[in-house]
Amino acid sequence: MNRHERLYTPTGVAIGALLGTLAGAAALLWLNYRALGYPQLANRVAAATLTVYLLIVLIASLLPHELWLGALFVLLQAGLAQQAAERLQGAAIRYYLARGVGAQPLASAAAVGLLAGLSVMLALMMVIRVLGAAGTDAVLLRV
Repeated sequence: MNRHERLYTPTGVAIGALLGTLAGAAALLWLNYRALGYPQLANRVAAATLTVYLLIVLIASLLPHELWLGALFVLLQAGLAQQAAERLQGAAIRYYLARGVGAQPLASAAAVGLLAGLSVMLALMMVIRVLGAAGTDAVLLRV
C-alpha cells in the first residue's frame, strides 16, 4: 500500500451504503482492496456485493411499496455493509490507522457511495427500458 493512500472505514462504508445502497458499499470495499494491493479480491467482493444488491432489489420489488419498508431496507443494507467492511477489512484498516495513515474522510465515502448507487440505478433503469422496449417490439411484431 502506498504510504499516502487512505482507506475507507467501516463507518464510511455504512454511510456510502446509506446513500448509495449496497452498490455504494461495493465501490468502497473495492477501492479499499485496490489500495491494499488485492485487485482480484476487490473484483470478487464487488461482484458478490452487487449480486446481493440485485437480489435485494428483486425482493423489494415483490413487496408492497411502503415508505417505511423502503427505509428499513436501506438501513439494513447500511448495517450489512458496515458488518461486511469490519469482517473483511477491519483488521487492515486498524493496522494502517495505528501506523499513522489517516482514513478517507466520511464526506468522500458519502460522495463515492452516492455516485455508485446512482450509477447502478441508472444502469438498471436503462436495462429495464431496453428490455421493456424489446418486449413491446415483440408484441407489435405478433400483431
